[in-house]
Formats: sequence, structure tokens, C-alpha cells
Amino acid sequence: MSPRLLAGIATGVMAVAMILQIVGVATPSWVSGKVQQGATSSAGLWRICATAQDKEACVDWPVVPDWLDASRAFGILSLLLMIAASGLGVFASMKHDSRGVLLLAAVSGGLGALCSLISFGVFAGEKDDSFPNVFDYDYSFGLCVVAAVLGCIGSVICLVTYFWN
Repeated sequence: MSPRLLAGIATGVMAVAMILQIVGVATPSWVSGKVQQGATSSAGLWRICATAQDKEACVDWPVVPDWLDASRAFGILSLLLMIAASGLGVFASMKHDSRGVLLLAAVSGGLGALCSLISFGVFAGEKDDSFPNVFDYDYSFGLCVVAAVLGCIGSVICLVTYFWN
């Protein structure tokens, strides 16, 4: 397998991680649960939503606790690093001599995965204290977890390619 092909695979993996991170950070479903009979509620990094009688209403967090600010900050930082890793991966897969770019892509992807881990780790650490027991993790949270795993995989592929070159 050629190094350029491996760089392309790494880029694809990091691009998927980036897309999942975008959706995970932007959507209001990090946790959700039934709050009353027939009514559900969900919360994300930016908004809180409630659904009752087939009507949904969403509002911004009225008061933003410090832990949520930290989770937001690391989520956005992760997203920016994954965008950088994807762009660097595209450049590395097109350029013949791209060892330095591959290393930068690996570092960016790895740091992006680490920031995502911190983001959902902070959120998870505060979930039980901030939300009633009826709330469970939802798809947005899961997308960020998968994005972190894919960011790590993309970084490892970049490092393998870097050392193989």
C-alpha cells in the first residue's frame, strides 16, 4: 500500500470524525429523558429542548455553568483541530513528499481527539449532578465519542505513514 493511499485513508477517517464532531457539538441531544408523562426533554451544549403533545420548544441555556463553558470550549477546539487535521491530510495525500505535513496532521488529529475526550468527559462528570436520573446520554454525546475514537485512528494511520515513508 502506498503512503499516499494511506494518507488518503487517514484523511477520510479524520473527515468523518470532523463531521461527527460538528453534528455532535451543534445538536441539542447530549442527554434526554422523560420528565413527565408524555413530555420529553433534551439538552446539548447550546440549547435545551422540550417536547409535549407533538410540539417542541428549544431555548438557549438560561444560565451557563462553568463546567458547560469548559465542555463547549473543548468541543469547539476539538472541531477546529479536526478541521486542520483533515485539511492537512488532503494536502499530504496530494503531495509526493509530505512527511512534515503528515506529522502535523497526526498531531492535530490526536489533539482534536484529546479535546473531544475532555469535552465529553467534563459533561459526563457533571451529568449526574446537573440532570435528574431520568436523563440518559443521547446521540449527540455518542457522536462526539465516536469522533474522538476516529480522530485517534486517523492520527495513528498518519503516524504509521510518517514512519513508513
